[in-house]
Amino acid sequence: MLVVCQNYAYMMSCYPDAGGVYSFCRECFGYDHGFLAAWFLMLTYLAMLWANATSLPLFARYFLGDIFRFGRMYELFGYGVYLGEALLSVAFILAAAFLCARSKNVAARLMIGMVLLFVVGIVLCFCGAAIHLTDNWSPAFVTGKAPLGQIVKIAVISPWAFIGFESISHSTEEFSFPQSRFFRVLAVSVAAATLLYVFVTLLSVTAYPPRVWQLAGIYT
Repeated sequence: MLVVCQNYAYMMSCYPDAGGVYSFCRECFGYDHGFLAAWFLMLTYLAMLWANATSLPLFARYFLGDIFRFGRMYELFGYGVYLGEALLSVAFILAAAFLCARSKNVAARLMIGMVLLFVVGIVLCFCGAAIHLTDNWSPAFVTGKAPLGQIVKIAVISPWAFIGFESISHSTEEFSFPQSRFFRVLAVSVAAATLLYVFVTLLSVTAYPPRVWQLAGIYT
């Protein structure tokens, strides 16, 4: 991801406009290549939309109970899909789109506030769980399988976790700092995201009873 950072920083310096994969491909290879890059990028973002949209019903279930669980439509992989929760997700997406279209400043402040709340929440939860952690950290790998193979499997899918990284370059023309700082901004964002992913992963470990990883190694 740091190599990708360097590439983005270079392209942002060469074409300090709206930025993004479409803009860079269009400037370097023409509109046809730009169209193809934008099309595949759009498919990528749309492929992730469902994951973000379905998170809201999960929060609603946890904090509000069954208020939106009405109009059961079907079941997918053991997960019940309800009309009320689908409408909740659609309403939230439309509200966010309306806010971004009507007031850029309010949307920016809201996103900054939500990011800070998100980061502080994860850090506090992790610290609180780590204090009371016993021996859940062990073993570091699933027993009976090659550690290198497990690392490679995670490394292959890890770029998926940085799918929103490209959006930083969209604001290149609005940056008020020198171009020499582009790489540092991108690198800090990757480092912060990586640290948060590590915290979330380790936090999930603390939610299980001791020795669950040993048992997982035995049965897999």
